Amino acid sequence: MDLNYDIYEGQTQPVESQVIVAYAEQYFADYVDTQVEVNGETFDFLPYLLAIVNAESNTDLYTVSEVDANNDGIFEASFGLFQINWETESGTLTHANTILTKMIRDGVITQAEKGTYLNNISQLTTEQMQTVAQYMANINVQFEIASEIYKGRKKRGTNNGDFEDWGARNAPATAQSYDNYKLEVDAILAKPASERLDAKNKFVQNPVNFKQKLAEGPFDDPNATQAPTAGSDGGTIPVNEQIGFIYNNFVAPTFNPANGIDDFQIQEFNNIYYQGNLTDQELETLIKTGVPPTNNLNINAVVGQYSRLAGTSAYRNPFLMSSQLSEPTLANAILGEIYSLYKKSANANGILDSDYLATAYLTPKIPNMLRGIQSYLDQNGNILAGYNIRDVVKDVGNLAARDWQFGTLPDYANPDEQYDRNQLKNTATGLVTQLLLDDNPNFVNKVTDDYVDYRIANPGAKVEFNSYVFNAIKNTGRYKMIYKNKPLGMTEQQYISNYNSATQIAAPGEQQELVTAQAAAGGTAETAKIAAMFGETGSRSNQFINSIEQSAESLHKLFRKA
Repeated sequence: MDLNYDIYEGQTQPVESQVIVAYAEQYFADYVDTQVEVNGETFDFLPYLLAIVNAESNTDLYTVSEVDANNDGIFEASFGLFQINWETESGTLTHANTILTKMIRDGVITQAEKGTYLNNISQLTTEQMQTVAQYMANINVQFEIASEIYKGRKKRGTNNGDFEDWGARNAPATAQSYDNYKLEVDAILAKPASERLDAKNKFVQNPVNFKQKLAEGPFDDPNATQAPTAGSDGGTIPVNEQIGFIYNNFVAPTFNPANGIDDFQIQEFNNIYYQGNLTDQELETLIKTGVPPTNNLNINAVVGQYSRLAGTSAYRNPFLMSSQLSEPTLANAILGEIYSLYKKSANANGILDSDYLATAYLTPKIPNMLRGIQSYLDQNGNILAGYNIRDVVKDVGNLAARDWQFGTLPDYANPDEQYDRNQLKNTATGLVTQLLLDDNPNFVNKVTDDYVDYRIANPGAKVEFNSYVFNAIKNTGRYKMIYKNKPLGMTEQQYISNYNSATQIAAPGEQQELVTAQAAAGGTAETAKIAAMFGETGSRSNQFINSIEQSAESLHKLFRKA
């Protein structure tokens, strides 16, 4: 569940620093000229407030958190610039009561309705969630509640109460951005106060427009129209196709024609799949035509081996584009995206054959899903104006999940929009090169793709990319080979640095090979240095030549004494 998307429909409302300063002067009037002390450092209040807001919400009025660290479906629902908690990630209601009290004060809800709202966000109806979201989108409400939280903590805080309720106070990025905000705030305050007041008065919020979900009625209505599809080739792959795949891909390529029907591979094929019952004539025909017979066939052996050797289930997947009997339609594409969510969910929850499980679960629901998809299409088969494919996939996919018992569906989104893959790959390349002494682009691409898939399947997971890559690196055979002799109390960098400094006379390409070999062997810095000297470039270096000359001079002195 992506709360920001589900509540605000992906809408944003950025707020300029000048406007934030003006509102802070109104609601934090007692503190704007003071300083705060955080983790032993002193900061001016206003620029630090901006740094906090930036870290919490990227100065977006319509930000809602989506933290679900333990994947229990309960989110830390926090609203706005200051990320004011409705509840904690554990489900404990925090400021929900304060928010509802103000909603009653402002005539948004009645006192009688309060009890029905005083629940976790996930328990609210769509209408209730939208009512809360609309109210919490108001910039005055956000500043009013944030200032009350801050003032309350100042009265009872253990560390001067300075932003103790905001986790961003401990984020390195907050302190790092402070200097820039200090310059910006100083420039804002140097101008007449009337300019800030004018900017505040001119700040107009975009209205929050909630989209109506369209699929529920048609999804459950057997008489509703289904979206058109290409039709798919579903069901179990015929056994003759399975045995043909096994023979032509794993037997024929290794068969030696000189041996004829007595070839070991042919005889093993006969024994495994036909209990040795194929006649010499049938074996000769098999070799000639490449078409295995179906008589005397051990079907169980074929199905089991096909799944293993083909790397896929013997059940043909109707959600794949390759299974379509004609040109796929938009509905086929949407079904494929929904299927991918279920496969990722099953994978994330330890299901070994996630492909088969997702296919088996969703196939009976195809008519329902096509009716739901059709509710989002116009007469030309295009998605209705104001909606996009994400709306359709999320709505229809969630309706199909009523009986799904294999984990929460991941949020559907384009991973290339959520993650900068080039940046992730650059980071991974740096770590791989540093630790494995090899840039290994195939490994970098795989670990990047795996991480993006993992984050989509586990949207609340708090796993940093560097940690994910490091764990993947540690599981490689190359890592285990290089660091098998590393002392427990030494870091990888410390272990490798001994060999790096000792092999500097070698060319970069040779140096990596030398360091790898010496580290794997548990050699000393001295052995690494000697190895480098006798390398192709080391033997031509001044250091090597000087060393040889010194050794020759020492030998000359030794023999002269003798």
